[in-house]
Amino acid sequence: MTWVPHITNRIFGAALSVLLYASSIAYLAGPVIGIPFDGAQIVELVHSLPEWAKVSGKTLLAAPFAYHFWMGVRHTAWDLIKLTSVKQVTRSGYAAIAAAIVSTAYLVSM
Repeated sequence: MTWVPHITNRIFGAALSVLLYASSIAYLAGPVIGIPFDGAQIVELVHSLPEWAKVSGKTLLAAPFAYHFWMGVRHTAWDLIKLTSVKQVTRSGYAAIAAAIVSTAYLVSM
C-alpha cells in the first residue's frame, strides 16, 4: 500500500495535466487552424451524447481527479510529519482510496 498508490497518483496527475494542456491548446489554436473548438460546440456535443456516455465520461474525468486530490492530501500530511508509521501509511492509503470513491460518486452525480 505504499508504492502502488504513489505511482498511480503520478500517472493520474500526468494524465490530467496532458488533458488540460491539450484541451487548452485545442481551444486556443482551433479557430486559427480552421477547426472550431469553442464552448458552445462543446456544450452541444455533450448535450447530444447518450446518458451512458455522459456518465462514463464524467467518471473517467472525476475518478483520476478525486484520486489525485486525496492522495495529495495524504502527501501533505506526510510533509507535516503526520501519518508516517507503516500502519498509518497503510490506513491513510485506504482512507484516501475510499474518499476518492465517494468523491467520484458525488462528482458523477452532479
